[in-house]
Amino acid sequence: MSRTIPAAPIYRVSPSRTAERQWPPFQQRPRTVTHSQIFWLNMNVAFTSVVNETPTAYTEEEGFDSIIRASWTDLRFGRVKFVESRTDRSWSVPQVPIRAIAGSSDQVQPLVPLPDPVYLEARGQIRGDWVNSGAEAAGRVCFYSELSGMDGQIKVKTAQGFWLLCNLGAVNSTTDTCNSDLLIWGATTNAAVTILGRVFNETTNFAWSSQQIPLRAMAGVDGQVQPISRYHRPYLLPANVKLRCEINTAVTGNYIAFYAERILE
Repeated sequence: MSRTIPAAPIYRVSPSRTAERQWPPFQQRPRTVTHSQIFWLNMNVAFTSVVNETPTAYTEEEGFDSIIRASWTDLRFGRVKFVESRTDRSWSVPQVPIRAIAGSSDQVQPLVPLPDPVYLEARGQIRGDWVNSGAEAAGRVCFYSELSGMDGQIKVKTAQGFWLLCNLGAVNSTTDTCNSDLLIWGATTNAAVTILGRVFNETTNFAWSSQQIPLRAMAGVDGQVQPISRYHRPYLLPANVKLRCEINTAVTGNYIAFYAERILE
């Protein structure tokens, strides 16, 4: 009895798959990355643990235009209506719970992005009309923003993951240097919410905030579901430049670690 040998199957490769096969999976594709000068605006809320008290709070005035993209808070029960000072535009009609607007360190997403970014002109402020609906003590809201007109672009052919560490056992500490440009995409910390600080570029002395703010506003928390707070765009730290951290209270064993890409070429 003769047997028929089935023909070998013909596999067709889509054009997209063909293109992918032409580029080995272990080889990175060149890309252009947009980086920004990140900055946090701070709003101190002077609650005094009195139910239904109605303080008004403002962000500080800054001498540059900024684009607000997200927010963080250490408050839980307060309600607020945010208003842009220059345009008098409000972000809600009545006061809404702050946790509906801002993220927090005990949430999966510490920084909650706004539905649309808010352009804040130089010397402009965000006003908060607050109601203390939970007899809460004083707290704050920190707005993650980017300086308008300060974006840049860098071409990246090859990069690798990289981490910078700032040990917080002293009130002033720095990261080590790296001999390559770094794109900092986010940060994590094990510091308590009471640890306030500022992050500086050691060379330019430009700070990421004009006041000391909780490190947790700038970083996710070690041990949480999402331990890294990721930024909208990376911050470019040039080769051989350090970041400096200035904090209010040094605690041995505390740290803030910056999650980055090291540009190899």
